Amino acid sequence: MTANLGKRAAMARCGGLSDIADQVSSAGTSSDSKQRNPTAVAFVRESILRQDAEGYARTCEALAAGYPADLARITCPVLLITGADDTSTPPSLAQEIAGK
Repeated sequence: MTANLGKRAAMARCGGLSDIADQVSSAGTSSDSKQRNPTAVAFVRESILRQDAEGYARTCEALAAGYPADLARITCPVLLITGADDTSTPPSLAQEIAGK
């Protein structure tokens, strides 16, 4: 299991989703969004808080147990979208995937 997702699953089970919601809404939104659209940031936080903690933990574990796609097997056109401020999937990662 990916260590970060394992920690997040444990955190959801032990402490609930409040700290996770704070982390995700902070790290998962751009500084521009935080300044110009705080409602969107609040929506991201609220969408985490409204989830069942055990269900969230199990989702983290399922994601951690997954394996990467074999990009060489993709034979159709693919559109990769990212943003300059995306910290989860930055443009450099999209470019790396596109190169494969």
